[in-house]
Amino acid sequence: MRFFTSSPYATARFSSARVAIAVAALLGSNVAHAVCTWINGQSTQTYVFAIPSVSVGRDTAVGTLLYNAPQQTAIPASGNFATCASNGIVNRSVTGGAQVSASPYTFATNVPGIGMRFYDSYGGVRRYWGAGDGETFNGQWAWNGTTLGVEVVATGPVGNGTVNGALTAQMMLGGTLVDAILSTSPFAVVGATCSVKSSVIYVTMKTVNTSALKAVGASAEPTPLSINLDCASNIRVFVTLTDSVAPGNRSNTLTPTSDSTAQGVALQILNGDTAVNFGADTSVAGNPGQWMVATSTGGPMSIPLVVQYIRVASTVSPGSLSGLVTFTMSYQ
Repeated sequence: MRFFTSSPYATARFSSARVAIAVAALLGSNVAHAVCTWINGQSTQTYVFAIPSVSVGRDTAVGTLLYNAPQQTAIPASGNFATCASNGIVNRSVTGGAQVSASPYTFATNVPGIGMRFYDSYGGVRRYWGAGDGETFNGQWAWNGTTLGVEVVATGPVGNGTVNGALTAQMMLGGTLVDAILSTSPFAVVGATCSVKSSVIYVTMKTVNTSALKAVGASAEPTPLSINLDCASNIRVFVTLTDSVAPGNRSNTLTPTSDSTAQGVALQILNGDTAVNFGADTSVAGNPGQWMVATSTGGPMSIPLVVQYIRVASTVSPGSLSGLVTFTMSYQ
């Protein structure tokens, strides 16, 4: 039995009367937009979130939360910070990266597969920033213990690199008053994987007498095999086995190769005491037949399996029997 790895932004003249009208219009415009002002000595507050190096499995599912930064309490924690006389529209926006999702609002960083979400939280409910203009409130504004935060999430296949901190979120009142700016410090992203120590594994089965397989479902001669890896630390390692002769096979018995001559008998692969169901040759998270091996601790790692004969028909005739399987790793 053989195992193979598979991949992976003319001069115009005006009279003095016209100039006076233009200035008046400009002054009028400024007055009309000054709808919100600071109170109680408050001003724009900037919040920078420190993000540590993030190690991410290459095949981590989109939307997976990779890091939730410690929340910061909005300033002032109590008391009012601004007042709006009219048209006090609040705008919560994010700049510095493309929006990749609106549910919740998520924005791409400069590193492939890494996105961020900025939010405020009050009473345990998070409101993600990025929608732009929101509610209108005329009166005094207060945070009342609101906290601010940022999440780092997977948005696709993850690459290595340093997130440059270009993403910035801000909350603005009345189109003029910026009361909060949220950003992060730069941080490293490491796409964590494993290397396979041997890409081809041969398993030699012992000869078995047909009499040892007395009835359909009977098995014989379990033979150990091992897939050996060398892994980065703290990644969830998954594997899928695929029947190379019949890739659409989703059963737990392996299709014999064309040169096999034995009848009524097949090969089966066990993970512990459980016969493995074969799946598609893909590393996509949740692939049918995929199972989690373990969370790596860093260094050598082994996936112990067993191959055995199994009777699959009422009539058995002797001969040769072989099978071909590929295994696909997924790092989540």
